[in-house]
Amino acid sequence: MGKSPLLAKVLFSEQLGFLDELLEAVKEFSAKKIGALIALEQDSGLKNYIASGIPVHGQMTKELLCSIFHSSSPLHDGAVVIGPDGRLAAAKCLFPVTQDMQIAKAYGMRHRAAVGLAEVSDAIVIAVSEQTGQVSVARNGRLDPEVNLEAFSAEIRSLYQVKAKKSLLRSASSPAEPQAAGDRGRRT
Repeated sequence: MGKSPLLAKVLFSEQLGFLDELLEAVKEFSAKKIGALIALEQDSGLKNYIASGIPVHGQMTKELLCSIFHSSSPLHDGAVVIGPDGRLAAAKCLFPVTQDMQIAKAYGMRHRAAVGLAEVSDAIVIAVSEQTGQVSVARNGRLDPEVNLEAFSAEIRSLYQVKAKKSLLRSASSPAEPQAAGDRGRRT
């Protein structure tokens, strides 16, 4: 049984709503020079890094991110992890630090941690410099130090749109398997 196109569109926009909140927060961090480190969990999972932090399990909103990275917040040191479902999984998380000497010479701990996580996972890691407000993105073990926010926004939306469509297609094409009448209560 398939979903109606209208229902699919509503579910699709709900799944991607966190991106607007995330991107607005990143723009604010950049404009106000608020340091931030944000990992977007992908397929490999970040369970160990989530466990290193404080569980949040909350809806991702700009206000929540701004509260976490406010300098007087007890959660502002470390990183946040946003799960594949778009929910904020944990704050104050610890990430591994790259041993790449080129990165170590040119960047501080926040950027080194962004690259470090991108070296050991498929996460997309956003780092905002508190000195310059510059937004950098680490992925596949590499750092893009001067991200154009508009281009990054389009790229990240495209990535998550593909994921949301796959998720909707999977849920629409996999009906619950009914149990055969003769199998109920039988043990093998």
